[in-house]
Amino acid sequence: MKDFWLILAVVAIIGLLVSVFLDRVVSPWQWKRSFAKFFKDFSQGNIKPRSYDIKIHFDETRFGVKNDQSTDQPLRMSWSEVVKVAAYKRDLFYTDLICVFLSRADQTGLEIHWDMGNWIDFTTSLPTRLPGCKPTGSWLQDITVPAFATKLTELYASSSAGQAGGLSDISRGLSAATPPDSVPKINRTPEGC
Repeated sequence: MKDFWLILAVVAIIGLLVSVFLDRVVSPWQWKRSFAKFFKDFSQGNIKPRSYDIKIHFDETRFGVKNDQSTDQPLRMSWSEVVKVAAYKRDLFYTDLICVFLSRADQTGLEIHWDMGNWIDFTTSLPTRLPGCKPTGSWLQDITVPAFATKLTELYASSSAGQAGGLSDISRGLSAATPPDSVPKINRTPEGC
């Protein structure tokens, strides 16, 4: 029986040494190789930009969202229809999704998010298209922190918006994890499940 425990101790020590070797030598070497290859490819221009299936298209008069893999008509909206713009975060349980909702007077609108192509160009152009809209640099970082908090922020409200509804109307159903106060917090199926 004494030999059994001795053999078990030797196997455990060898396993520990192999584990430490893999963790301290092999893994860093693999990461170093991966990063070296990435930077080499990047410097040679071999890294292609991310491909987005859904893209934001916009011009001087209107904007819209289109799935480039689909033959369906794009969802479109005129800049002149926009009465409110709000930015917020959707809690997707494993990550956050930064969104911008552009609202019409009748509370319908279009949600744009940062996993869509042309997001940066679109959000950067908002102050140009909607005079008085907050620039991206003044709200994006505030919304991203803390993680998983909705952080509903009004970016724009036109003078013709009147009493067409406030940010609470935009926030309805933002996340299954953070339902509006008017919805009882009972067993709900998360969005997308």
